Amino acid sequence: MTFPITYFLTTTITFTWRREIMPRKKILIVDDVKDWRDQLRSILKRSGYTVDAAKTYPEALEKTHRNRPDLVIVDLRLDPTDEDNRDGMKLLEALAKQRINALVLSGYGTSALMKKAESLQAVCFLKKNISLDTLKSVIKTIFSEVEKRELYRAKTTREFYTGKAVGYSHEAAGYPLRETLNQ
Repeated sequence: MTFPITYFLTTTITFTWRREIMPRKKILIVDDVKDWRDQLRSILKRSGYTVDAAKTYPEALEKTHRNRPDLVIVDLRLDPTDEDNRDGMKLLEALAKQRINALVLSGYGTSALMKKAESLQAVCFLKKNISLDTLKSVIKTIFSEVEKRELYRAKTTREFYTGKAVGYSHEAAGYPLRETLNQ
């Protein structure tokens, strides 16, 4: 946006305001229920995120390899016809290996499943009946913590190369995020 400012009635200066272009955080929604996927995608897009969605485990794997999301929202059961389907857990294992943050959002939340998801480095486990405002707040908190860790990692890397580093802890710098959010 450009606009002129006149001062002392003789000189006009044109100022140009530039918005800093920050990369939008990428979220992948993995859920078998189309209406839920579409509603969540729409809400998160309006909140300023770049959002993609997948219905199945193979599709989610392909999209994580292709686009490397900042956060994956995972449902545990990805086949509505199979009560024992836990493809979401398989996806959590793959995401942990790729060091991608995952948030479990499922209607099937037993304590055993929660512990298993926690062991697979899921950032948090939420029930699908959570309010959308709370979900957006949790996502915002996750990204805030990720940003803090990225800044810390950049600072320690810079200190390492300039000879000012005292020590470096991989856990303190980035992964897993769950411990920080629980504090």
